[in-house]
Order: sequence, then structure tokens, then C-alpha cells
Amino acid sequence: MDFTAEQWKQLFWTKAQWTAHINDQKGVSVLKSLTNDLDDDMDMEGKDIDTEQKPGKQERACAAEGINMKMKYVVNHDGVPVDGFCATVIRGVACGFWTELSDQGVAPFKWKAESSLLITQNYRSQMENLCEELRFCENGWKADQIAIDNYSLWCNAWCKKGLFNVCVKLKDSKIKQDDEDDHCSSDEPIHTSKKHQGKGKARSGHKKVKRSHHDHLSDVEDADSIMEEPATMLST
Repeated sequence: MDFTAEQWKQLFWTKAQWTAHINDQKGVSVLKSLTNDLDDDMDMEGKDIDTEQKPGKQERACAAEGINMKMKYVVNHDGVPVDGFCATVIRGVACGFWTELSDQGVAPFKWKAESSLLITQNYRSQMENLCEELRFCENGWKADQIAIDNYSLWCNAWCKKGLFNVCVKLKDSKIKQDDEDDHCSSDEPIHTSKKHQGKGKARSGHKKVKRSHHDHLSDVEDADSIMEEPATMLST
């Protein structure tokens, strides 16, 4: 990208340029404050308030109205800071990336101290790919600054909800359940005794049939014929 020296400065290409800009702004604010203190008739509503010093709740309220308070270092290709709506979208993209890390169980508790090189590089790449304004800097420092300013708040909120790295908890629960299942399967199975098995077979092998009166008479006649056969043989 071909930019003039002044354009590079307006883009805050390096973090050092942004830091110098902040210091200059603070110097101007201090000078204005001293000047205003000398004016006894100063109207309180006429004070020049530095919006970057407002509390977080007021910051969100201003962002909802399209006022960018904390991300003025994020500018377009002309060096104009993005509005509050765009800043909110960019923060949302960052939170989405962190949520993906949490779902995979690899989100760090502290961004700068515990983020691996792979996570940091992937984060910068995704942020610059989805948010064009973050490309106008060196070494992804603007994406890093968004994480520095917002990650701890996101992490605390997720921890309170019990959602931080929830994948790890589910995995540990599954491992515990698998161990219990393996322990149960290692116990000897309960076998039915041979005595009961024999009874079961005997019962299953015989089927009770209801006999009629005619069948009983036939049995009696057969018995009588068998008793008469020895007498016949003796008579012969």
C-alpha cells in the first residue's frame, strides 16, 4: 500500500504512533482543564469532556448511539475513525472467535500471558480477514489491542455463566462415565443355577393338554385288554 508519511501517521500504523497521539490528546486535555479552572464563571455543562475517560456503561450507551469511544485507533483507509456501530460489530467478531476457543476447550484465562503463538496468529488472521479496518497496521497490533481491552470482561462473563471451556467439563464427565462402565463390565455376570435351568427345560419340554372323557374311557379299555392277554395265553 502506498501512503504518504502523513497518511501513515493518520492510520496509526504503529502502536507507537497511537501512543504518541494519546499523549498529545492528554496534554491538550490537561491544558484545557487548567484554563477552565481559572474561569470562575464557567458553566458546568460547557466543560470539554474527554469521551475516552467515560465509564464502561456509558461507553456501551454511546456505542449504541453510533459513538466510538474506546476504539478510535481503528480507522478506515482515509484515517477516519470508525463509528460506534462498526466498533460494536468488530468486538462481536472478536467475541465470536473467543467463544469458538471456549467451545473447543482451549481458551486461555489470560490473553497475553497464556495465549499460544498458534492461537494469537489465528486470531489476528481471522480478525483482519473479516474486518478490513484492522489491516491498516503492523503486526496486527490493533486486533491485539481489542483483545487486551475486552478479553478479560468476556472471560469473566463466560465463567459466571459456567460456559467457559465447557467442552473440557463434558469431556471429563464422559471419561468418568466410561470408567464406571468398564468397571461394571469387568464384574462376573450372574448365571442361573443348573437346577433352575433343568426345571426351566422340563417345564418348557412338557405341555399340559386337556383330555376329554372319551380319551379316559379309551385308556381304561386298553388297560383291560392288556390284563386279559395273560389269561388267554395260559388257557392255550
